[in-house]
Amino acid sequence: MNSKSQVASNGDETAVRNLAHEVFTQFGSAEMNDALSVVNERLVSSEVKYRREGRGGISEGRLVNSLNKLTKQLAAPDFARVSVAQVRYLRVNLLAVCPSLISDSGERRLGRSIIKTDMSPLEAAALSLILVTQKLSNEDFQVTPREWDRNSYQKQVAKWKAFRSGRPAALRQKLKAIEATESAKSKELRQAFTNHASDIEALVDSALTEIGILAEGVKKR
Repeated sequence: MNSKSQVASNGDETAVRNLAHEVFTQFGSAEMNDALSVVNERLVSSEVKYRREGRGGISEGRLVNSLNKLTKQLAAPDFARVSVAQVRYLRVNLLAVCPSLISDSGERRLGRSIIKTDMSPLEAAALSLILVTQKLSNEDFQVTPREWDRNSYQKQVAKWKAFRSGRPAALRQKLKAIEATESAKSKELRQAFTNHASDIEALVDSALTEIGILAEGVKKR
């Protein structure tokens, strides 16, 4: 993923297309991949433009508003809603393993990259896919934004620090068990997708338009 993002850094269309395929493969879920594959060309076109011209970035807040609107359209439960804090948490974690995908300012402070609030179109797509997967399978993410701010964020930070310290095989096993368990909340959210299966493509199309990913052709070099 990181190497493909580096190769695509100058906006080469073929490289960006390969990166888009990798994003769907690595982060996708059955609930969203089919819908996103239909708008793949729009994502590729927007990413090429972003990487060539530096225009068309998507703010964290705009992505959150769009995802929460989609959640409402799906009549999904409240815990399916996302927050800027959740998006930022995932971006910081991804920066450690896939820095070329995460939009940073190019500056460093205290030895750390400063992450921009704006994301590239494919970074926004990756974050959306990860959030859907986490909401479907990870009980730590199956909370409302207010609950996340109050409890889960601190819990996630503690787990991340534990991973970085190299400690916990037991913690890894616990997380693996959580992901493998389809809780009542998981079933409830999957049912929301099932109930609106025929609407997903249109809703995703509308969401992309709302955050500024338009249907435009790629300008050849």
